[in-house]
Amino acid sequence: MYKRQGQKVAEAKFGGTTLGLSDVVMHKVAEKLVIGKIRQALGLAQIQAAASGAAALSEHLEKWFRSIGIYILNTYGQTESTGIITMAAPGEDCAGTIGKPAPDTEFRIAEDGEILTKGRHVFIGYFKNEQATRETVINGWLHTGDLGEIDSRGRVRIKGRKKEIMKSSGGKMVAPVPIEERVKESPLVSQVCMVGDGKKYFSALVTLSATAMPSNVNGNNVINDPTLQAEVKKVFDRVNGELASFEQIKKFAILAREFSVDAGEMTPTLKMKRNVIEQNYKDVIEGFYN
Repeated sequence: MYKRQGQKVAEAKFGGTTLGLSDVVMHKVAEKLVIGKIRQALGLAQIQAAASGAAALSEHLEKWFRSIGIYILNTYGQTESTGIITMAAPGEDCAGTIGKPAPDTEFRIAEDGEILTKGRHVFIGYFKNEQATRETVINGWLHTGDLGEIDSRGRVRIKGRKKEIMKSSGGKMVAPVPIEERVKESPLVSQVCMVGDGKKYFSALVTLSATAMPSNVNGNNVINDPTLQAEVKKVFDRVNGELASFEQIKKFAILAREFSVDAGEMTPTLKMKRNVIEQNYKDVIEGFYN
């Protein structure tokens, strides 16, 4: 109940509509009995404002936080841009996006989809590395290395890293991050690493959420429990139904542990190192295509 009432309030706030009296009363009850206690348990009872950076916040996560009364402003930037490139304005529905270009900056999407920005916020260059500077700032435009698109409302959506674009053996180019994020919307799934660059089809390595992980997992690389396999397949069937045939994930493996910083598979900011993951699970990946 609390979630539904929280969602109604958030939808009304961002949709410019007015709640009925019954919904107002029900939300006050939900706030007192449940929602306020959730914020308290999270240590966020006194929160006044929240912002997200470093990586795009998933739309379903942002909407979940809204349902408990926490409105997060998405921002996007790099060290090379001395901070913010885009930002969400308070009260504007930017769920699933990184907002709009910051004031007094130039912004555009290159022909290959890369996000470019120009202005006083762009750095002078890398210390004692002129070659790297020339490759990163071209004619005053900072080449971020991120791929994006601008929707009809002027909001920017991150599609992935330029270096992470995958190409099927048929020549189709696919950005894996948006697909991985769709899979991670399932409460079953914790992490997803799409693989298959240069292959006929794409596959995925999947880790389970703590609540879905079996208690009797051993040291094997993969979990072959038929019930779990069937449940995770339903997740991929749902996601694949929203994708073009060349984007779809045809095979998957459920791993017995999450990707970790200690294993070199994640950066300290919890971004996946695909090359390390692919090396660590080389045998599993080869099994998808044998």
